[in-house]
Amino acid sequence: MAPEDESDKGPTDADGSARNDAGQREGDSTAQADSSGARRKTHWRRLRRTSAWLPFVVAIAGILFVLINIASTLPVGSLEATSPYPAANREELAPGSSWSAAPHRGDIAHWLEITPANLNVEITSLDIAARTVSARMSLVLSDEIVRHLRMNDASNTPLAPDRRASWAQVRVGIKLPTCFTAAPSASICGTPVATLPLGELVNTLGEANPHGSSVPSTVALPISGSPSQFPSDNYVLTISPEITLPWNVAFFTHADSGGIIGFQVPVKINLIGAPSLTGHTLTAVENGKEHQRMIALIIGRPLLEQITIYSVVLLPLILGWVVGHVSLRRHVRAFDLGFIAGLIAVILTILPLRSVLVPADLAPVGLTLVDDILVTGFLGIAAFVFWQYAKTIATPSTGTGGPTETEVSPP
Repeated sequence: MAPEDESDKGPTDADGSARNDAGQREGDSTAQADSSGARRKTHWRRLRRTSAWLPFVVAIAGILFVLINIASTLPVGSLEATSPYPAANREELAPGSSWSAAPHRGDIAHWLEITPANLNVEITSLDIAARTVSARMSLVLSDEIVRHLRMNDASNTPLAPDRRASWAQVRVGIKLPTCFTAAPSASICGTPVATLPLGELVNTLGEANPHGSSVPSTVALPISGSPSQFPSDNYVLTISPEITLPWNVAFFTHADSGGIIGFQVPVKINLIGAPSLTGHTLTAVENGKEHQRMIALIIGRPLLEQITIYSVVLLPLILGWVVGHVSLRRHVRAFDLGFIAGLIAVILTILPLRSVLVPADLAPVGLTLVDDILVTGFLGIAAFVFWQYAKTIATPSTGTGGPTETEVSPP
């Protein structure tokens, strides 16, 4: 038998070696591709788990923002209604009743010790949107005051009936806004809020009309207050009443001599709360007698009404807390649809509460403390739902007999 030719065997071995090298390179390329795909899948899983917490973070940030707003809205400290003077007298005023404030030490009536005029101011309604109260006013002069009134001319004559035409139509001014001066005047304190003809306050005999005269229409008086603090909102009407005379009639120190003292009439004010304000609390506040008289009427809401509103507003937040606590006690790890449905039902109870609790006259003023609490409850419940969702997404799912999401099967 002839021996094998080694030259024929060589090419065969070379071809096999080349094929093995090609297969090895293809296997390495496949392994690299599988490893790169696994890394991309791991990257996207981490990104998905991280982004799942974004709604929860947004809800928590919203809660913090609303809580800061609540802290800045809540009334802090006592209400200084007669600032810069300290309050000396405070009295609750029931709707339909009246409260009186006599002249102070610095008022003309105190110096002369005469009976002052009576100014009745009845508060009939409150307009929160316009920041005003409507008031009906009437004025009654005393006989002593009429005897001290004289024509401001060379004659200095009293208000004689035979000269009635010269003084009957002059206007007596009623000023209520505060004016911090020792001797207020029309040029300093502005225009009166209402005027009455002197002829209606003094009769044809030259004596004081016992029934006085009423301002024919209601007068809008400015108030201060913060509607955003509802239901703990308070509104303050601050006044320093003055009765002013026209230039041609003056108030003299003595009825039978000169000694002109000015163009003001000493006045006692009677604050009256109309029965239409039954849904509000009224508190009359007065500063000390040693200062110029300043009177404030604080209009608020009954304490029982405030407690009731706060209780109802906090109820959805309490219900959401109860549902969440029960879920945590059950150690529910999955996104429990029954639990979520319960929280959604609680959220739905929040939506109609605003229209029920907030009065219609507060609609134009924007958000109130009630809205902030309702939004806090809404965001709190939403944050719990988002937390459950993020926890479910972030927890690796384990299939039966299969690898977890974090496991990568070998090639």
